[in-house]
Amino acid sequence: MGWWADSVSDHHYAGPLVICVVGAVVLLIGQVITTRISADILENCAPASLKESAKSIWTNIGVTSALMLTLVAAMLQVDPIGAVGFTIFEEDPGLLIDIQQTYVAAVVTSFLLNLMCMLLCVINMSYVEPLTATDAIKFFFDRPDTLGDPITVLICAALLMWIALILWVLGTYGMTLAIVSVFVGLVIWICVSMQWIVNGSFNPEALAPGGFKWTQDDPSEWPTSKAKSGTKMVGLRKSKQIQRLVKKLGKAILDEEESLITGEPNKVW
Repeated sequence: MGWWADSVSDHHYAGPLVICVVGAVVLLIGQVITTRISADILENCAPASLKESAKSIWTNIGVTSALMLTLVAAMLQVDPIGAVGFTIFEEDPGLLIDIQQTYVAAVVTSFLLNLMCMLLCVINMSYVEPLTATDAIKFFFDRPDTLGDPITVLICAALLMWIALILWVLGTYGMTLAIVSVFVGLVIWICVSMQWIVNGSFNPEALAPGGFKWTQDDPSEWPTSKAKSGTKMVGLRKSKQIQRLVKKLGKAILDEEESLITGEPNKVW
């Protein structure tokens, strides 16, 4: 039948099926952790600014997904995969169709997930915008997943976009560069995951056990470790730039703490 791929391969459907399974599994895993993601983001948020903070987050996620949408759309419109510099498809012509079908499946799924992410952000913003600050807090109390869901969908879309890139490189330039794409991509995913974990562990209440008065002292008297000071900038205490920055940030924190005690407004803010 003309609607089906003309191929000597009897399993050209396997690749798209795998892509659908991968996407579904990642989304299901995302649903397990989406509430924790939202709680992680809102944990240190001031309730009074919760509404504006959430709107800003949705805006950033929506813009990111829209930009990715244009990239994925371009990937869908490129010329069909063709080998450059090797002849594997002459020996196994069915393999070309298999790779092409899997590539398009990954791109289409990523495109739709980016579209879904963008629409989720628009819907959430549309319903939160008319609410008062207190009602917005109640909204997130009732629907905490509204922040985590777009993030998990965006991550799934990015994962499938990466898989599609690997397939395109494999079919066009061969195994060597495909391995490079896998390795570099894994390094990036690991770095991003580590940054996510580090940011998620941030606790302003336990940042500097001894307080921030040391920031106004001579650099030679600063604490010697991040555990005691709350910042790794103490390792660069000889830098004049670091000294000015630490003193400036420390003074802002100390002024805010003092204003909470005295009740007087902090001029910094």
